[in-house]
Amino acid sequence: MEVYHLQKVKDIIEGGEERYLSVYNALKAAGACDYIYIHDGARPFVDQEMLQRLKRSGMHLWCVCGSSSFERYTETG
Repeated sequence: MEVYHLQKVKDIIEGGEERYLSVYNALKAAGACDYIYIHDGARPFVDQEMLQRLKRSGMHLWCVCGSSSFERYTETG
């Protein structure tokens, strides 16, 4: 982290072979805390307002619909 001058990153946790294992590794490393947000990196537009709404709602899971992240192309375009 020092090499790249990352200031907002607290720690880098090794991922697992599957996403659930990566989440598990992160939860173990987080230790005791009030809130843990697990974010889908394919939809990177989470802002502070969204996190506050989630916290106030008391929900444990919040899904936001988005447009498709992938497009299909054929040999002819």
